[in-house]
Order: sequence, then structure tokens, then C-alpha cells
Amino acid sequence: MVIARPAGLTLDDFERKLLIVRKVISNTVYAAIPESDGDNGFYVVSMSARTLVYKGMFLAYQLKAFFPDLSDERFRIRHCSGPPALFDQHLPELEAGPPLPHDHP
Repeated sequence: MVIARPAGLTLDDFERKLLIVRKVISNTVYAAIPESDGDNGFYVVSMSARTLVYKGMFLAYQLKAFFPDLSDERFRIRHCSGPPALFDQHLPELEAGPPLPHDHP
């Protein structure tokens, strides 16, 4: 989904509006399915004009094929989380994010 910033709206104001829209969407879905206790499988990963968020369950060797833009030199990656082997073996050019909690599968 792409949401374009309206003319005359600053980037900061656009970010605030996107946050509000994300909250309204999430709260509407959660209210429509009250028996789920807030965990109905619906989650808006991000709505930001500044940041792209990739989220998925992949094996390390699948990342570059599934997200080819990660190899594009114009992209700047600020944070990446995953098991240490992901960085050591497959993405050595990235700095690993904080380690996952011990109870994480």
C-alpha cells in the first residue's frame, strides 16, 4: 500500500497523521473481534514516510532473493534483528542488532 503525502503537509505532520491512522485501523480491527483478546493475527508492522520495515520468517539464504532491494547500495539499513549466524554467514556487511531474548524461538 502506498499513501502519498498531501501537498503542503510537512513530513513531521505526515508522520503524526500516519501514526494516528495506524492506531485507528488497529483499534477498529481489535474492537471488531473482541473474543481475540487483542491477538487476532492482525498487526500493522509500520506506517511511516521515513522507514521501511521488512518482517518475515525466512532462512538466512532466502533474504537477498526475497528482498532484492537489500542489496541496493542506495538503501541504508539502520537496524536488523536476527540470529547471529544470519550476519556471520549471509549478511556480514550489516551490523547485527541486539540479540534475541532467550525464550525467542
